[in-house]
Amino acid sequence: MHELPDYAAKTGNPVVGAQPRLYWGPKDPDYLATRYQAEIMTQGYASRAFALTSADTIWDPGRAPAGEHLVGYEEFTAPLRLFDRDGWRRIEATARRHMVEQWQRYAPNMTEDNIAGVRLITPRDVLATHPDMVEGGYSQGATIASQQGRFRPIPELSGYRTLLPNVYTCSSSTHSGSGIGRGNSLNCWRVIAADLGLDPDATVRAPAAEVPA
Repeated sequence: MHELPDYAAKTGNPVVGAQPRLYWGPKDPDYLATRYQAEIMTQGYASRAFALTSADTIWDPGRAPAGEHLVGYEEFTAPLRLFDRDGWRRIEATARRHMVEQWQRYAPNMTEDNIAGVRLITPRDVLATHPDMVEGGYSQGATIASQQGRFRPIPELSGYRTLLPNVYTCSSSTHSGSGIGRGNSLNCWRVIAADLGLDPDATVRAPAAEVPA
């Protein structure tokens, strides 16, 4: 992006201004409950988006050229099996325009002129690089109540430790579930540090490489 999203809702509510993570969507619980998911499953995306946008260059300017911005746009789509190859091509061809139109409802400056480039990632792309994310889903494993929190992946393994000594695991398939980004990695590190008697917040510096004479 050339500019960060400028959300109209910040008028009278400054906390809606520039921030690294923001969820937005229509204030319509009936639509969310009765039509949103049905449209996703039949069309590939809903006519009215409930999106997560992440302006990563707010906290890491190095992710884009100076003065530019990298902003993610995340929204649900259908499982891979519900559309054939031509169907996914149709969705990919129309998704960008649809996302821009939806975004403009909340941030009027999010026009095509403000977009320097787009990388669209669909379930086909997810499955190609992460075969454990079945159907190209955003999460490993189910997100039903019986597989969330301390039940993920099973109660006996919910603390990042495994049955093997000094072997730990973390991903969206483990406690505390998907949707917390790199939080799983941080939580796992804190468990490792506790087991090894390390300060989890200490800065660790690698020894300087020896320069041959």
